[in-house]
Amino acid sequence: MTRSPVTRTWYRIALDRAGGAPALVAAQGEHLGGAIAAAEAHVAGSHAIAVEIAAGDDVPLGESVGKHQIVELGAATDAPSLRWPLGVLPALGHTGPLATARRGWIEHPDPAKLVIE
Repeated sequence: MTRSPVTRTWYRIALDRAGGAPALVAAQGEHLGGAIAAAEAHVAGSHAIAVEIAAGDDVPLGESVGKHQIVELGAATDAPSLRWPLGVLPALGHTGPLATARRGWIEHPDPAKLVIE
């Protein structure tokens, strides 16, 4: 039995931190969930708030390849600090319309309509 080679992808992940400004990190993983878990473990008390595949400039090159799974990129400025439901994250750079998103529910005035969100 031959094993297929493992491919790791780098992601830019915005993390909301308790008591601090949101952080932006680059993390690698065999899949997005692995990269998010590694990023959240790297920044204690954080949770992911937005994500995208990292461009070449955010990925470490040369001697540092394979030595670090997380690279801190600075502050995340364009992601709403909402704890999204498991499996749901907006794309970095496209979070403007989500700036007013909030947790909770709303009653709709028309009882003939059933809205499940």
